[in-house]
Amino acid sequence: MTANSGLWNMEQRFSPLLPQKLFLNNNDCSIWEVGANIRAADIEEFMGMYPNCHYHGYEPVPIFFTQLEHYWKSGVRKEKSVNLALHNYGIDSHDATFSVSKAALKGEGTYLGNGNDVGGIPIKIKSFDNAVEDAGGIYPTLFHVNCEGCEWDMLSNLLRLKSFRKIPIIQFGTHNYGKTVGERAWELCRIREKLAESHVMVYGIAFGWERWVLKTLSS
Repeated sequence: MTANSGLWNMEQRFSPLLPQKLFLNNNDCSIWEVGANIRAADIEEFMGMYPNCHYHGYEPVPIFFTQLEHYWKSGVRKEKSVNLALHNYGIDSHDATFSVSKAALKGEGTYLGNGNDVGGIPIKIKSFDNAVEDAGGIYPTLFHVNCEGCEWDMLSNLLRLKSFRKIPIIQFGTHNYGKTVGERAWELCRIREKLAESHVMVYGIAFGWERWVLKTLSS
């Protein structure tokens, strides 16, 4: 599924975040982008909508992270980055380190899977709880994921955590990488089933974007 596909509902992820009181004129709001890549482009878009929020961008691939840091140190972005913290690791339910070959890194996006290639590029993962600690103990108001396939394992693992299921808004894009479409569709059903215990879907399509809001906030 390419970003240009009409079925990839990419613009919906920037629809107003509700309830607005969590984000508008609220200096305590925190937006996390997992899979920031080389620009944290979604963070930049959200900054225009919610300039008072605190932002965290997560990119575990070292060569992408170097470009990401450079991007936010230049020009007008340097001024906007006052409320932005960049983190050179991914997020899961537990700490981990593995490596991937350079061949696995395809342009600006990559599906890392769970490989451990000898002599490859080291990838660091931190537990959600440790990521919260790095963020000053502040949990995300919006947990926003576009990580080219990492969402499958990550969400399946994180949804086992009570702390994660308390996040007000969880938003993610799903990709049909790594397994057959049928296998991924089955995994998506399981993720949605687990999310539905604590959240309500606002919108969503398979292998596109979907947004889930905490049940206590959706009425």
